[in-house]
Parts: sequence; C-alpha cells; structure tokens
Amino acid sequence: MSDGPDKGKWMRRSAKLLASVGVCVLAVLCGCEGLREKLTAKKPPPPEPPPAPAPPIDPLLAGTIGAITYYAEIDPLPVRGFGIVIGLGQNGSSDCPTVVRQYLVDVMTRERDAWGSTELRRRFSPAELIDSPSTAVVEVVGLIPAAAVARENFDLAVRAIPGTATRSLAGGLLLPCELRMYDVELTEEQLLARRVVARGGGPVFVNPFAGEDPASGGYDPRRGYIFSGGTAIYTRKIRLVLREPSYPVARRLETRINERFNQRPPIAEAISRGYLELEMPRAFQARPEEFLRLLPHLYVENHAAFIEARLRELTRLAALKNADLDTISLIWEGVGRTALPQIQPLYTDPDPAVRFYAARAGLRLQDVTALPVVAQAAASDDHSLALLAVRELGACNYPQAVSKLIPLLSVADPELRIAAYEALLGQPQSVIRSTKYPLALDPVQLNLVCDVVDASGPPLIYVRRTRVPRIAVFGAQMPVALPVFYAAPDDSVIINGTEESGVLTVFGKRAGRLTPTLQVATRVADLIAALAELPRPDEGGQIRGLGLPYSQVVHIVATLCRDGAIAAHFEPERVPLTELFGPELRRYRPETDEPSPQGSLEPPPSSAPSDAQP
Repeated sequence: MSDGPDKGKWMRRSAKLLASVGVCVLAVLCGCEGLREKLTAKKPPPPEPPPAPAPPIDPLLAGTIGAITYYAEIDPLPVRGFGIVIGLGQNGSSDCPTVVRQYLVDVMTRERDAWGSTELRRRFSPAELIDSPSTAVVEVVGLIPAAAVARENFDLAVRAIPGTATRSLAGGLLLPCELRMYDVELTEEQLLARRVVARGGGPVFVNPFAGEDPASGGYDPRRGYIFSGGTAIYTRKIRLVLREPSYPVARRLETRINERFNQRPPIAEAISRGYLELEMPRAFQARPEEFLRLLPHLYVENHAAFIEARLRELTRLAALKNADLDTISLIWEGVGRTALPQIQPLYTDPDPAVRFYAARAGLRLQDVTALPVVAQAAASDDHSLALLAVRELGACNYPQAVSKLIPLLSVADPELRIAAYEALLGQPQSVIRSTKYPLALDPVQLNLVCDVVDASGPPLIYVRRTRVPRIAVFGAQMPVALPVFYAAPDDSVIINGTEESGVLTVFGKRAGRLTPTLQVATRVADLIAALAELPRPDEGGQIRGLGLPYSQVVHIVATLCRDGAIAAHFEPERVPLTELFGPELRRYRPETDEPSPQGSLEPPPSSAPSDAQP
C-alpha cells in the first residue's frame, strides 16, 4: 500500500475505531466493577429509628459524647401480667375474667412444679385453686429499669381485678407468674399473646401508711406491692443516638467507649450511622444510674494535649461562683486517672463544695487520698452535701470508709443516720446485727429482715417500702414501755404488758382459735422477733412466734410508736409510690366493664417498645 492520501484516511478511521472500542471496554469494565461492588457489599445497616427530639446541649459538654449524642429508650419498660395470690383466708374470691381464667389454668397445668408447695399441688387442681375463697386472681404490673441485666430484680404492684369480690390481699403470696410488655390499649387476649420478658412472685405487702401518703391514693387492702418480686429475663440495651448521623463517628464512639471502660467483651456496638447500642459495664451493674450519668461526660478526643488543655479549663471554671460542680466532677471522672494531678490540689480548696466534688471524682477513680475529704463532707453541717458524701462512702471499695460511716449512725439527723445505715449494709462491719425471718406461707420466701443497729442518739425505727423488706431498730436495748396494750381490729394479734409482770404477753387468733401465748422481753427487737418468727416449737417445745407478714409487723410497730409505748421516731422509707409505678391513670380496662378506680396500678404506656425488642 502506498503512503498516499488513502493511507492517512485509513489511519484516521482506525484511530476513531480504537477510541470507540476503548470507550466501550471502559464502560463494560466500569459496569463489571459496579456489579462486583454490589455483589461484595456488606448487608446495609438497619433503617434508622424515627428521630426523637434532641435535648439541648450544655456548653460545658463541648467535645464530649453528650455534645454529639443523646439517649433513647432509657425509660423503664412497663410490664403486666396476671397471677394468683394464695393465703387470704376468706378474703379472696373465685371471680375471674374468662380469658384470664383459661390462661392461668393452661399455664399452671403446664408448669405445675412452679406453683405452690407439693401439698398444695396434690390437693388442688389449677381450677380448684382459682375457685377457692382463700385465693384471688390479680393483675401484676412493674417497671423493668433501663439497662437492666438478665435476672435483675425490680419491685411489683398487684391489685385484685376490679369488679371482683376480693376484700384484701394482706398476708398473701403471689405464685410465680409471667409478665409481658405492656400497652394500655391492649385487650387481655392481645397482652397474653405477647412475649414473656419477666417473671414475678413473692409475698404481698399491703401498705399500712397509704392513708398518710397522698401519692398512694388512700388505703386499699385490695392493692399491694412485692419487694424485688419481678425478675427480668433479658438484658435491656441502651441506645445512644447521634445528633448528626455518621457511621465513621459512630465507629469512633464505639472504640472510645470500649477503651474507656476496659470491657471484654465490648459494651458498645455501632449498629448504624445513627445510633449505638450499649450494655451496662460489669463495674456499674449495682449502680447503673452512675454509668448513665457518666457516659455523656466522656471526651471523644483522648490525646494528651487536648485533655491537658481541657483539664486546665475545668479547674478555672470550678473556681467560678455558681459553677456547675456536679458536671465538672463527672467530666473529671470521665477523663480517668489522668485527671488526678489536676484535681488533687482542689482537695484543700477553701470552698467545701469544690473540695467535695473534686474528691468525689478522685474517690471514684480509686484515689485513696480523696477518702478523708469525702468523710469530712459527710460530717459537715451542709445537709445536702453530707447526704451525697455518705452515699459515696458507701459505694467506694475502701474498708476505711466503714469507720467513717459508723459515727454517723448516732447523729441527731434521722435522714443522715438512715443514709449511713443504708451505706453500711453489705459492708464488713459489726454494728448492724441482721436476723432474717421466713414467710409462714412458704418458708423458702423471705418475710422480713430485722436489723438491730448498735448506735446511740435519739431512738429511731426505719422501715423499707422498696427492695428488700427491712426494719431497722437504732438502739439494741430500745424498750417497750409498760403498761402497754394493743389489739388488732380483727383480734389477730393482742399485746399486753403490765409493770407487775415485767414482760409482754403476745397471742392472737388463727381460723377462730387462739394461738399459744408468748412471753416476750420488753425490747423492741424481741417483740419484732415474736411477731415475725414462724409459729413452730423450739428445742423446749415452746412456740417461738406468730409468723405475721411484714406489713402487719410494720403496722403494729408504727402504732406502738404513735401511741407512745415505743418512744422512738418512726420513719418509713420516703418513696412516693407514683415514683415507682408511674402516675395514676383513669383508663378503660379491657378485661372489666368499668373504668379503673382512682389508684390504678397502671404504669405509663408511652415507653412501651415494640414486641421484638425486650
């Protein structure tokens, strides 16, 4: 071929053709690459939850996790179920909605070993037990705390179903029952179809102080409470929501949280670009509220220059008038032991509040030199600061804290004495002598604990209304003054004592018959023992007690204090029942034909999640 014009024309056409082929090949390659990406891509993250209103940001939290995230789904989880209370004498009833009755019969038939004693199961069928006048079918409600771990206990409320003839739940025992996630709009059929997330059972406490507590709605023997009667089946995770969704930021937070709390396995997991899920660290499972407060105060950045600059700024801010010392202290704690050189000089600050909040952070970071500073705050005249300091001494792991708390058992302030008592429970000490009394209906169950506190100071008796049922008697020799006479309205207990006899005579009636007469020393602790101990013979063949339920023992002691036979200040635990179980609701109840009366035990429905997320 010649090198003429035809050759040039052919070369130009060839170049165009090669260019076109290159473009096609490139397009094909790009298409294959895109297909490969689609085939090898990870499963897309789950859809984001509907955004909740984000709370405002505290300027002090700049640079912290709390500045870029907020908590979701940390409200207590309402649960509800139905069960049978036994041991009511003639105060129960056979009334029961048909759907609930059939459900209870089915469950008890399927799980016969879970209800009652062997004798009870032998003598009665489930249907016969429901029909007995000594039992009552009740609804049971409770609130599983945020971040609760599996097998964690929580308090329950029970009530006889409205419209039934049950007269009183006093002295009863709730047989094991199932609890499901609760929504007030559900019918009983819909509720019973939901997944079981907790179980309940235990002795029923009918509040004898309800008439004195406006929040409790007045005395109602058809309502009761079970201390630590609920048990969670699943661990509840905490959701940490990003204010501006970003998967890299979520992963960064995951790493930061797991590094700070040294968890193996990790407690934080970035689920998507919008939120993380957290489990409660083992070190905080006994005090979850501290972890929930601490986490938002953790700095995201952790390099030395940044932390050093922030610590200097926090020291400057702590010296200002009206400084938010609680927040500053939490940030110090979030930084970790690196913060100690900055906060230790503040242990001697002229301002007692600055001293305490600096020492609080130090004590939580295992700085033993902070202990005397916190102890000084606990003994100060600042009541609110002293209460905070007592709780910190009780929560720390140092044996030296016990010696700082014991003198506070004898001060004049009842609230401070009770706080010191609560802080010392479970600590290795010899000033609180505890005696456990089993329940007469089921000796495996705990009826109450009587704590005799070796303390001087004004006579004081404290009783719990939550958690473990306890009566604390401040003063080992606290006397019952003679003469004394007490008679229960139904003559179930009679206490009599004269100056001539020098002892208390205690007896009562059971099923129309008089119990054996007990001779009891005139000490409050001995009287409580006689009332609570099981009615069984001792080694000499003498009956040791009446086996009364906790609520009745508390009512007798409170009455004797009110009447002056026991010269002591009587202090029930100050916990409004609405705080435990939510505000009273007046809603139509699907299983009844009437609205709920005042004093409904329904918890608030707004926080119930979907059935798929326990």
